[in-house]
Amino acid sequence: MSKRQMHLGVFVLGTGNHSAGWRWEAAYATSCSFAVMQSIASIAERGKFDLLFISDSVVMDPGDHPSFVNRFEPMTLLAALSVVTRHIGLGATVSTSFSEPFHVARSFASLDHISGGRAAWNVVTSTHNAAALNFSKERLNEHDLRYEIATEFVDVVRGLWDTWDYGAIVADKPTGTFLEILGEKESFPPFSADLARRMTARNFAHPINDIRGLAKDLAVLATAAVNFTNRSWNEVTGSVRRNSRVSSSRSMANSVAEAPRA
Repeated sequence: MSKRQMHLGVFVLGTGNHSAGWRWEAAYATSCSFAVMQSIASIAERGKFDLLFISDSVVMDPGDHPSFVNRFEPMTLLAALSVVTRHIGLGATVSTSFSEPFHVARSFASLDHISGGRAAWNVVTSTHNAAALNFSKERLNEHDLRYEIATEFVDVVRGLWDTWDYGAIVADKPTGTFLEILGEKESFPPFSADLARRMTARNFAHPINDIRGLAKDLAVLATAAVNFTNRSWNEVTGSVRRNSRVSSSRSMANSVAEAPRA
């Protein structure tokens, strides 16, 4: 009989899970402190947790949970935490409603490089109309349209991650050849993303962690946190059908944000 394992993640709430938890004498009273976040990350890693997850929203309500009233931008925070941790996965929420695929692809690829392959992306579409006001819009797109956009958004991001072939950077000093470009670039409507190469390939898989409610084509991960085994993205999600591919490139990785055990 095979040995089954449970993968555990920490949903970080700086002031504690209970909305009044911060009132306990020994409790932290803010999420907007790097010392607090570093302490939580260190404890989670020492406890052998697989994932440190930072949720996010682009709008705040005074009645929110105290941990959500003020908080760090997650990618900046995780980049900082990556240099004070060694093994734990680093996951962040980034909405497809107010971002561009190129920016998201580059940010997570950078985090993946900095952390040694520990990045994970929690894909959301945003749900509060008030969030639109922070981006000079009156309201969110309708529900079905948001998820249609999100499905294509993820596909474009994955295409951008796949634009590098392994060994593309030759850096051959005798010949002076630094970069060898293979194949053609491709665009993905409606975003028309020019698949410019901005980050070298890594031996890690696409850092997509959790796709809540996206189209069936993406084999929704409703409950997964992040998979830290040597399985490919297709093995984790089932057979994922992608509408578009960069034909000249290989997968960015062979494992999903693998986090070596201590």
